[in-house]
Amino acid sequence: MRGIRTAVGAAVIAGMIVYAVPRIEVGSGDAARDVFALAWLGFALLILAAHLHRLLAVDEEAARELERIRRVRRRMLARRFAAGRPMRDGSAHGVQRAD
Repeated sequence: MRGIRTAVGAAVIAGMIVYAVPRIEVGSGDAARDVFALAWLGFALLILAAHLHRLLAVDEEAARELERIRRVRRRMLARRFAAGRPMRDGSAHGVQRAD
């Protein structure tokens, strides 16, 4: 469902851009109108880029790699606790002594 929703959103925003770009008048002499037109177009392109980024699953590989790293760290931490070895700071099981 997420992919369909993202694809529909990308299609809608692309349609809005295609409809609006021929009607945008930049350089008409009204500075406020020009700023609004360029800001609207910039935001629309930013939203389209976000939809395409999600649709193309650019972050999926990075997310999988981060999850793999987290699993390895959890296993290493569990082994340290099971073996009773001190942590890097010299404390047992990561708990500081109150000397």
